[in-house]
Amino acid sequence: MINTDIVNSIKEKKSHLDILLLIIIATSLLNSNFFYDETYSSYYAFCFSSILFIFIFFLKNKDIQIKFPILILGLLSTYIFVQSIFKNYLNLFSLYIFINFILFIATSNLFRLSNFNFIRLFRGIAFLATIESNILCFTIFKNN
Repeated sequence: MINTDIVNSIKEKKSHLDILLLIIIATSLLNSNFFYDETYSSYYAFCFSSILFIFIFFLKNKDIQIKFPILILGLLSTYIFVQSIFKNYLNLFSLYIFINFILFIATSNLFRLSNFNFIRLFRGIAFLATIESNILCFTIFKNN
């Protein structure tokens, strides 16, 4: 006999994709001299965390809807990406545009879900903004 509590807990399992969105935001705020330029560390962290989010989202959700304006944006970003590949000029910008388009599809479909926790996402964004502004104020105060 199947325990109905376990089945109900699996059905009501909340998605933690909002935490992954916060990780994308947090990693894009990082700046360090690890790469040849300070801003590239946040760029690479944004791209890798976005790819992780996209991969997990598409594994969990099979019902993906793409509306016409998003499709036009996708055709444009895909054109930029493919053209840069064929011209042997694949740079960071074309890769960034393509990752942002796929991230846009994933987040627009995520926000459409009824079980998405907007409150937790907004609180997390406010927390990250507070931390970043405090760090900025501390470094300005320290340098003066």
